[in-house]
Amino acid sequence: MSKFRPFEKFVLFLKIIFINKRHSLIAFLGLGISLALVAQNLIFLYSFQFNAFNTYVTENPIEQLSIYPNNMVDTFGIEETVIPDLQSIMDNSLAETNLGEITTSRTWINRRAVIMPFFDYQQNKSELLSQGLIGVSTTILEYFEPYLLKGGQLPTKTNEMIALVNPTKLTSTNISKGTTDLYVIVNPFNLYRSVQYGIPDAGAKMNITGFVDIYALQEAFNETSAEKEILRNIISINENDEMFITSRTNVIDFTSGLTGPEVYVRPYYVSFVGSILFNMNGIDAFNIEEEIIKIISFNENLKSSLELTDYIDGLDFDAQIITILQDFAEEFEIFRIFTLLFMIPVIGMALSLTAYSSNLVKKRRQQQLSLLRQRGASRLEIIALLSFELVIFTFLAIILSFLLAYPYAFLILKSDGFLNFSGEMITPQFYTFIVEIVLVVGFAASIIINFRNIWKLSNITQEEAFSEHKEEKPFWKKYFLDVFFLGLGITAWIITSIQLKNMEVSTDFARVVGAPAPILVILGGVLFLMRIFPYITKGIAELTWKIKNFEIPSLSCKSMSRRQSSITLSLILITLTCSLTILSMVIPDSYQAFDYENAQYKIGADIVISGVSKRNTAFREAIEDIEGIKDTTYVHWLNPEPVTRGGITYTYTIIGINTTEYLKIGYFEDEYLDGSISKKLATINQEKEEGIYANVIAQQDQLKPYDRTIGDTVNIYENYWEGTVQKQRNYTVEITALYNYWPVIYQKKPDIVTSKFHLSLVTNNEDIYD
Repeated sequence: MSKFRPFEKFVLFLKIIFINKRHSLIAFLGLGISLALVAQNLIFLYSFQFNAFNTYVTENPIEQLSIYPNNMVDTFGIEETVIPDLQSIMDNSLAETNLGEITTSRTWINRRAVIMPFFDYQQNKSELLSQGLIGVSTTILEYFEPYLLKGGQLPTKTNEMIALVNPTKLTSTNISKGTTDLYVIVNPFNLYRSVQYGIPDAGAKMNITGFVDIYALQEAFNETSAEKEILRNIISINENDEMFITSRTNVIDFTSGLTGPEVYVRPYYVSFVGSILFNMNGIDAFNIEEEIIKIISFNENLKSSLELTDYIDGLDFDAQIITILQDFAEEFEIFRIFTLLFMIPVIGMALSLTAYSSNLVKKRRQQQLSLLRQRGASRLEIIALLSFELVIFTFLAIILSFLLAYPYAFLILKSDGFLNFSGEMITPQFYTFIVEIVLVVGFAASIIINFRNIWKLSNITQEEAFSEHKEEKPFWKKYFLDVFFLGLGITAWIITSIQLKNMEVSTDFARVVGAPAPILVILGGVLFLMRIFPYITKGIAELTWKIKNFEIPSLSCKSMSRRQSSITLSLILITLTCSLTILSMVIPDSYQAFDYENAQYKIGADIVISGVSKRNTAFREAIEDIEGIKDTTYVHWLNPEPVTRGGITYTYTIIGINTTEYLKIGYFEDEYLDGSISKKLATINQEKEEGIYANVIAQQDQLKPYDRTIGDTVNIYENYWEGTVQKQRNYTVEITALYNYWPVIYQKKPDIVTSKFHLSLVTNNEDIYD
């Protein structure tokens, strides 16, 4: 055989390989089906991920990132350079983190809290309108022009501005176009102190050149565009809906003219807010984790760059885009885990079937190779033949896998129910990395599975091929791998279950520890059953042999004991088939139920609309008139700034609700509370004792550092500025009920060893306003 030329050897190898058609067909189909399952799951997984992200991007093409410096900036002497300097630092940070190409807008906004006196005809008294004087770039200022009420125009001079107001103020007050007095806030608890200081000590004359109906502008936000997103962002950074809009230089000019005591009026001081809008179409849906890292790197880069200047002491970020991307990344990770749980038993069944079928023709294969050795083939040539056979079948199996995987993935993506394929059309996405994965998995599986067999067959003798011999005890049985896998799987599952109950499990932990647990249990359970099966059948045979008329079942059990190999392989197939059947019923419904509860818990209701003013009753009426909307309610959200006292940082999340309406709207499960939700909500409407600002429902674990429970009181601290002096005040609230979980506001179990205390409280909406 060694005298053959290379081409003749190649032809001879092909003939030898395909002589045994059964073995060839089994090897080809078995590996092909297994790889098809891998490819199909990958195509389905990434197509579903791409479609989900693409659908969100289509509806929400732009997301924002807001940057809040911790201090006001003294612009004295740098009036002309501060804005270009800040803009340059922002642009450089975006460029260094490769984010510049996916931003649609990047700008700095400056502002100063102001008040304007006016007369309310309905109340027949003078009032103070507390607003913000917002400075924007010339380009952004022009975006407001289409929304100006008739006769209005954009500010072009130093002391001009436009007003975004509730339209009722234009008819029920003396607010109108023309000159008005505008004051900075000297004392937040006595706004009239600013008016007493007068002009120019605490204010200046400003000219209102036009009005914008704030509600009409908010309704225009229903149509998505870059311009509207910029305007929405500007409105969102202000503490209330109503505000004055002018140029950035006008805000600085306004503050520079203040002549009162510096400690109170703070001339030249303005706040800056950075605003960046991202084009979501530029986000790589398959590398979301990397995109998150880039945005976080930008935040750190910008923070360190600004802190090197004399402008900014520190920064806070409202990174909505990071939250959105993290939600997607977590969702996709969970989906991968579910897919992994579903895929591995199926592949295991296919490989087991292949191994079982191969064993049926194994003897004939050994005889063929021993004849080749007898006729002069060297061991190296046998290895070359078997390796050549391995490469050919693997390559053909990979081709078959994609021919089977693509249409099957198409059907799964089109399916919206059992044997129902009328769902929305989702085109399977075919990516090169899927081909790479299947190639690597295919050849790796072939080599791992066949390496020992090739080595053994290459040294086969005629005596071994044609004689019966007793096989050695399997490796797994000799070293008790079944017991090891079973124990490891059960332990991993118990640990994961405990962590899940404590809300401490991460997707990384679930993937590394939780996902393999059921697979290890199945594998260990099947192998353990194979170990004890002979003893079970032997015991049943001996027991039934002694019972009259049970001789046939006894003989059957004895026969099974003699054919352990075939019977145990059949048991593997039956067990895996049952596991697959159960998984196919449980996993999709479990994932759907988990996904539904997770989404509902995050938003707290079926539909949530943010940024709605309670005073805009027309908007609520319009929503209630939509077909399918049964009830609506307002939920008021309060996030005071962190307060540090004695080395401990206190943070709060407080929501105010209408208890009657919330019972109809809010999403709740029985496990969230120990008791009736209606009874607990009723407690926050009880009459408050003297000195108590509000009755609240608190999270029981968050109260442990405070050593408080129902009936006790707790202080909520708040920072405020009086001129250049930062002070604190506190509100005393009474705990009237406790909860285990509350949608939206309670997302993470508190850390008991920390210097940061957080309270997530629920009260009624009237107390929020008070």
